[in-house]
Amino acid sequence: MPIAMVNSIRTLAPSQFGIQLRVKIIDWLVTVETTMNDETIEVSEYLVGDQSGCIMLKTNVKGCSNGQWLDIKNGYTQVVNGSLRLVVDNKSDISMVDTDTLTDHDIDTSYNASFIEFLVKH
Repeated sequence: MPIAMVNSIRTLAPSQFGIQLRVKIIDWLVTVETTMNDETIEVSEYLVGDQSGCIMLKTNVKGCSNGQWLDIKNGYTQVVNGSLRLVVDNKSDISMVDTDTLTDHDIDTSYNASFIEFLVKH
């Protein structure tokens, strides 16, 4: 498993770990409830972006909303039905960023890493 210190969405690839990014939530996509070890958890997917592109973020961290900037550490990539996802499992791996110093024109929505189809071989 490759370990990566990734600085942009465009450089993401399947099975990367230790990903660190600053992204903006562009849109909330879906939230589903699931049960793990007799505990019910909510998992949400968001479209997030940076200056190089956008990708779907899968997380169980609550409190995220459209327009928020996030610092992500220890993220990893996962292929779901042939589509690349950025995944963050722990609350401590996502922090909200002060938006006063950031601008929206830095977000590139023309390149969506989740639209690239991957074939996972076992």
